[in-house]
Amino acid sequence: MLSRTILEVKDRSGSLTDAIQSKQDDITFTQQRIQTAESQKEAASLASRDAQHKHMSTVDSMSRDLDQMQASLMSKLADSAQQLEEARQKHQHAKAEVAGNEERLQRLIFEAASAAVSYKERVETQLRSLKQQADSL
Repeated sequence: MLSRTILEVKDRSGSLTDAIQSKQDDITFTQQRIQTAESQKEAASLASRDAQHKHMSTVDSMSRDLDQMQASLMSKLADSAQQLEEARQKHQHAKAEVAGNEERLQRLIFEAASAAVSYKERVETQLRSLKQQADSL
């Protein structure tokens, strides 16, 4: 029963590790999208300087869209960072739980071994007593 609990906790720990990796991948992807959006924004600014009188309204519109996209991506990045932190905390809790279960298991093994030795000694004492009784008959 305790072994199964330990295995379940270790399985959850593995799942949390996978979740952390997934969130880190999401953060990396989001950062790349932010960099792409910033590159696009810079390109739009250069184009507006070259042909500002023709493209001013288009550039302004693109700039607003990019700002909105960046704000959205930053919000998603913050959410991912929060989820990553929560996953790390859960992972730490699971690791602590596994360590506690391992300590309890070691204590139970020691107690079981002590009880087995004590039982063996009692049985040997009873056997000697029975042999003595049988020998005296």
